[in-house]
Amino acid sequence: MSAGVHIPDHERGRLHVFAVNLPQAEIRRRHPASDDPVTRLRPSAGLLAELTGDGTLDAQGAELLAIEELEGFGLTGYLAEGHAVDRAALARVAARLRGIDGFALILHSQAFGGRGRDMGRGPNLTHIASFDVPGADWTPRGAIATESAQPYTGAATAQASRTGLRIGSAAAILGLVAAAAILWAVLR
Repeated sequence: MSAGVHIPDHERGRLHVFAVNLPQAEIRRRHPASDDPVTRLRPSAGLLAELTGDGTLDAQGAELLAIEELEGFGLTGYLAEGHAVDRAALARVAARLRGIDGFALILHSQAFGGRGRDMGRGPNLTHIASFDVPGADWTPRGAIATESAQPYTGAATAQASRTGLRIGSAAAILGLVAAAAILWAVLR
């Protein structure tokens, strides 16, 4: 049984790697291969609940990887290239990552739905490592030099939309008048 990992409330920007301690044949039977890359990686809610012992996890934040399918790339390469995990952080646990045989389960912060819990303490999973995953960089890079990005350059567009609104309103009124005339003629 693994020591596991504690997931705090409202965790964001992390992923947790677990070795799956069930026979590969059992996992393959419950998680058949698929040509669709999303289906191939995402475990069913039932399988995820069985592996983790927690039926409240969001399968959208989980990946179930067959290590043999990462041929030539490996789990370390997948985490570095696919999830932008820091290579220095990966190097510190490289031996543990290489030691996973069969399947690995990756749980992203999204899987926990903002609720803290303890994970990987059951017999089905062994916690290997947790990593920070960089988010989008929202740092401002300076002013945009194009004319359309300058203040007050949208005045002509606002006038054009008001003209279009007037034309659209007039057409709608004419349509209603025509419909009323037809209805009056039919009911007469």
